[in-house]
Amino acid sequence: MSADKKYCRHYNGMGNSDRCDAGVIYRGVERKSFEETPCFNPEFRHNCSQAEEYTAEEVAESEQRLKTWIDNFNKFMKRETEFCPQCGTRVNFLRQVSRCVYAYPCGCRVCQGRVPDVWQQ
Repeated sequence: MSADKKYCRHYNGMGNSDRCDAGVIYRGVERKSFEETPCFNPEFRHNCSQAEEYTAEEVAESEQRLKTWIDNFNKFMKRETEFCPQCGTRVNFLRQVSRCVYAYPCGCRVCQGRVPDVWQQ
């Protein structure tokens, strides 16, 4: 979640389901155009009985978690830490599989691209 996002807390992506996490069927919500969907347009939130905004504290907490994750990922890619940014397991090596890079022994996909030079064996 980003501070500039104004999604309803129940929105789970229209491609994932025909209804939100509150059980509201997306097609049943009053709107004239896609841009007027109350799930992600606060101006039309009044058209959904279950619409609920995130609090400022929740947005700030989410932003902090994201910043921490990015910092940990960058440290991992520079090999300043050897702990997987996905699961926290100590990583012995990275392996290139097609366009993806996986950490071992955990098997987490850590990125797409190439294994960084500092992780080359």
